[in-house]
Amino acid sequence: MEVINGKNVVMAENILGASDVITDKKTKEKRIEREEIRKPYIWLLFKRIIDLIIGLVGTILLIPITLIVWIMKKINKEDGPVFYTQLRVGKNGNHFKIYKYRTMVIGADKKLQEYLDSNSDAKKEWEETRKLENDPRITKTGRFLRETSLDELPQLINLLNGTMSLIGPRPIIDEEMCMYNNEDERKKFLSVKPGITGYWAVNRKKQYNL
Repeated sequence: MEVINGKNVVMAENILGASDVITDKKTKEKRIEREEIRKPYIWLLFKRIIDLIIGLVGTILLIPITLIVWIMKKINKEDGPVFYTQLRVGKNGNHFKIYKYRTMVIGADKKLQEYLDSNSDAKKEWEETRKLENDPRITKTGRFLRETSLDELPQLINLLNGTMSLIGPRPIIDEEMCMYNNEDERKKFLSVKPGITGYWAVNRKKQYNL
């Protein structure tokens, strides 16, 4: 009976030891999980601080640049305000107002439709890419701004208000959401803020002006 009790004691100790190992493993897994959850928040906070610093400094520099753009528009006798705003799709599908320097003529939509109606090749190009190599809507000042990417500078305002980030996917309009037919791609795209620059901007000069 003593032997049996001894075996029982050994078995009990083994069970308790195994239980401690399992408990330690679960505790370690929970700690790792908490650390993994904490990492993205730290990164997002750091990224937001960088966006605010760049946005603040950039917005100050935007004042003299805006004055120069205004003078260029007057010299080229171009109508319309210096700034242009448009609704874009942001993080989680929320819409926001994007700021840019105006690069197109007043009544651009009407001018585009007239041009597409009279040019079948341009219409096909527009339907396939939503861009035109020779866009009749772009002004002389606007072409310079697009070639130098200066038209994007007012988006520094979007950095300050938190609707955009310095680096991220290209901010698109509702009509362009059809490019993300795959549900996983759509969710991935909508999981982050659009960016002033990114892979798409690096390759911008190799494609049509955006």
